Amino acid sequence: MAPTLRRVVAHAPLRLRALGDEDLLDRPVRWVAVSELEDPTPFLEGGELVLTTGMRISPETAGSYVTRLVEREVAGLGLGLGLTHETVPAELAEAARRAGLPLIEVPRETAFVAVGKVVSELLAAEQYEELSRAFAVQGRLTRAALRPEGTHAVLGRLVAEIGGWAALLDDAGEVIATAGERAEARVPALRPELARLRGRHASLTLSTPDEHVIVQALAGAGRV
Repeated sequence: MAPTLRRVVAHAPLRLRALGDEDLLDRPVRWVAVSELEDPTPFLEGGELVLTTGMRISPETAGSYVTRLVEREVAGLGLGLGLTHETVPAELAEAARRAGLPLIEVPRETAFVAVGKVVSELLAAEQYEELSRAFAVQGRLTRAALRPEGTHAVLGRLVAEIGGWAALLDDAGEVIATAGERAEARVPALRPELARLRGRHASLTLSTPDEHVIVQALAGAGRV
């Protein structure tokens, strides 16, 4: 999970200042992009914190510039002060406010590369935390598998980890064991997809308006 714009702004050494609605700061920041182009969007993927000194932003172009960034679904816009603009232009601030685009004031003494480093470090920390959580879950599942009631213990542990339901089926798609609310009642709706997976060591993901289901084939010399 990417760090939020709020976490980036809260990094005191950067001395960043958020303008406008602070509720918008909960957007995830997937990377930092520095650009002085009039239209940087062809080079963006979405989710970036765009940093610029605003040399191509004028009172006349502020609205269209913000609109393009919003359509590209960037995380926010950071304006570096002291080169092109001494303060954030009122037209840019108003355009960002109307469009719901987070606008960040970057002081002259804060280098754009420093902002990029902070975001990179936060991303690395998030990835490390995700890996640590995954290893911890793996350990708990392994310990559950070693218990006398291994199958039921693993399913119960899995349900506790994902906050959903789980079912173990045989090769014919019949239920061996379940855990979680109404788990067995949910299986029949999956049978057409289970038939596609039968005989293959693969997985598939099913998404409905109500839930997200992962089907994983398990095999190992006749044992699970």
